[in-house]
Amino acid sequence: MNSVLLNFKFCYFAVLLILLWRETSTSDVISAALHVKLFENYKPDLLPVCMTGPRFVNVSLNIALRQIINLDEKDQVLKTNVWVRMGWNDCQLRWNVTDYNGVDHLRVPYSAVWIPDIALYDSSNEEVMMPGLTDYRAQILHDGSVQYNFPTVFNSVCRVTVTYFPFDTQSCKLKFGSWSHSQTDLDFYPVSPSGDLDDFINNNEWVVSALTSTRNVKNYTELYTDVEYSIIMSRRSSFYVMTMMFPCILVSAIAAIGFLLPSESGEKVSLEVTVLLSQAVFLLVISDFLPPSSDNFPILGK
Repeated sequence: MNSVLLNFKFCYFAVLLILLWRETSTSDVISAALHVKLFENYKPDLLPVCMTGPRFVNVSLNIALRQIINLDEKDQVLKTNVWVRMGWNDCQLRWNVTDYNGVDHLRVPYSAVWIPDIALYDSSNEEVMMPGLTDYRAQILHDGSVQYNFPTVFNSVCRVTVTYFPFDTQSCKLKFGSWSHSQTDLDFYPVSPSGDLDDFINNNEWVVSALTSTRNVKNYTELYTDVEYSIIMSRRSSFYVMTMMFPCILVSAIAAIGFLLPSESGEKVSLEVTVLLSQAVFLLVISDFLPPSSDNFPILGK
């Protein structure tokens, strides 16, 4: 009886595996046929425009800020980990779902479809093109909608204002747009008035309060559109209060008290010289930490 039951279970699972394999194989065959049909005469180097549609492409853009890796105040360079999300419609990549057994999407390599030549205008790297742009796969829906999402690490220029250090708030810009196509070909616009901070990893030094987006149109012999994201972040000041502000205030107070000592006191001169050297050390520490700038100087340094 037990052997019969075991044989029945074995046959049941064998039939189930065969059905699943056949279903998977059929789906792969249909997807392959769909891929051949879509890309038979497709040219990924040309703009995805059709004779009956508009002669330009609308590209939606959104970014998710994953991490503030580092803000180098001295070199004024911000390093961030960002997820970039782009979407547009390609009129040449449409099909009827019922003709392909319910297949409603495809995932293809970067080189197979047209992808916007998006660039970071504020990049501090040698190239403005984004690292990792060509390393991932695009998703195509049956109505021609294309989604291309990829993670990357940016090194961008960020002008730092240190007047109120260590209680300062910085606003760093990330400006995205096409380097080759004007507004007559590509039109960028943000998905929402703000970026995505849902998966942001808290930084030890900076608190990000907002990630806002703005669409700009600028004339560079032709009209070009770009989307500018502003990262608003405030410095965590507790560490600097304990290691810089409090000792500096204490040394300054001792310097003032030193003048109350009688002039015949032998320790008065040595005390004031020691205080002067201490203040010079604090000034060197602050100057070495912050960017050399004649526009603004921290009140703490003054």
